[in-house]
Amino acid sequence: MALSVPIPELKVEGITGYSFLAEKPIGLQCEAVTFPDGSVLEPAQAQQFGYRLFRRTGSTLEVWDSKQKEWMPQGSEPEPEPLAYQEGLWQNLLVAMGQQDSSGQDQFATDRLSGAPSYHVRCLFTATDAAGITHEGISPPSADFTVYAAGELDRAGLAMEPPEKTEAEEIRLYLKDAALTAEQGVIAIRQQGSGFEIDLAVGGARLTLGSSGDIVLSPAAGGRVELAGDLLIDGDLQVQQQLTVAGAAQLQGGVSIGGALDVTGNVSILGTLRVNGVVMSVP
Repeated sequence: MALSVPIPELKVEGITGYSFLAEKPIGLQCEAVTFPDGSVLEPAQAQQFGYRLFRRTGSTLEVWDSKQKEWMPQGSEPEPEPLAYQEGLWQNLLVAMGQQDSSGQDQFATDRLSGAPSYHVRCLFTATDAAGITHEGISPPSADFTVYAAGELDRAGLAMEPPEKTEAEEIRLYLKDAALTAEQGVIAIRQQGSGFEIDLAVGGARLTLGSSGDIVLSPAAGGRVELAGDLLIDGDLQVQQQLTVAGAAQLQGGVSIGGALDVTGNVSILGTLRVNGVVMSVP
């Protein structure tokens, strides 16, 4: 008769469920294994105590061979990874970060959009009971789990390009949408040639501060720039289309408007006002 091997449990500190991140070790635990008579297997009775790691992509199931560093076809039986016995549990740590196969591909690499591949483990034991009879047993598969690259599930982040601090030419603070598909709000500081710029972007609109001292406001298509308070401009104002002023505006320089002028508030112009090329006032 076979040993009774419980379903393995996988846990990561601070995470509920089975979506794990590569930077955190995954704790593997298997509770007490018992002989057919119900007695508990003690470490001294065990000849084999290990686990095998499997991955599933669609209907394809593979098993990890740690010696060959390859995912092998279903039915292969590579040597199990070892378990340690501590505090009444058979356990080990699965480390995803930096683990690669023989071709340099990440051993754990779940795609966030498809959720594949998923992984599970099974524990295997061979042991001799008090009567000298040898028994074998294999656990049911653990719950399927996924392992994502560092930061893959984060909504907020701080990124550098290139990623090394000593070589960085851009630093970017961002917040992704709820589906984690794209960065939606971004504040970036980047090198542009011999200069730098600061860029704020959200919803298709952008505010850019350039090294030359220029400030560029770029609304999204169909959007507008709205000032809730008074507008004070010390330099010239050039408007390519219509200018609408609902509040007070004080302009220290000249004003050139290519479209209509619509004023419902007070406008003070100390320079020349031109509308469609026609001089409207001269100080």
